[in-house]
Amino acid sequence: MGKIFTINSRDYAGTLKKSWECELVSRAGSLLTFIGVFDRTIVHSQLGTIVSGTISYEYYWDDRWYNVFKFFEPDGSFMSCEDATSAGRTT
Repeated sequence: MGKIFTINSRDYAGTLKKSWECELVSRAGSLLTFIGVFDRTIVHSQLGTIVSGTISYEYYWDDRWYNVFKFFEPDGSFMSCEDATSAGRTT
């Protein structure tokens, strides 16, 4: 695969909240799997500080209303697994 995509997170009104780039690593039926690496440290309202180099595995389905994100520290250790609605709300 290897194609780079821009992921856009929007709120319920459709306003763009944030964008990032990820690499498409697989497609199986309706499931798209991406890998992204944070290029800078950010402070997330629910996840706390995410340091530069953090790796995210992102799972999107074109027939489901939610997405799943797995985060790994830059050293590869597991950090968090979150689900999010299509409107970008993390729970």
